[in-house]
Amino acid sequence: MVVEAQWKGHKITGLRLDASDVQRYFPKYDSMVELHIGHLCIGCQLPPDFWRGAPVIGDSRLCEWLEAQRFGYLHPDSDLQWELIPEGKGTFKVESACRTVQREDRAISLFIWRQAA
Repeated sequence: MVVEAQWKGHKITGLRLDASDVQRYFPKYDSMVELHIGHLCIGCQLPPDFWRGAPVIGDSRLCEWLEAQRFGYLHPDSDLQWELIPEGKGTFKVESACRTVQREDRAISLFIWRQAA
């Protein structure tokens, strides 16, 4: 499922999910979700509002990691999208939904710059 970064001003405060994805992938009133991000494994508490119209996974460690990833994008002001890939009950792998396009854009930009020099 594709999710977006939740923002408060210029700071990422979590991952915002679609309500239909919450119903589909998250058993009602589970209190925790485990996220695998590369070699990291982060257990995130789910607030009660998660099932009542505020489906946001927020954890300070997750937010720090998302903020660090944000600086690798060509357009840092654009919406950051991520994929949550189910790996088991209450467990998801987190990957950038835009990783391939960005790598291609950087390669093309670098190629054009070298040709002009």
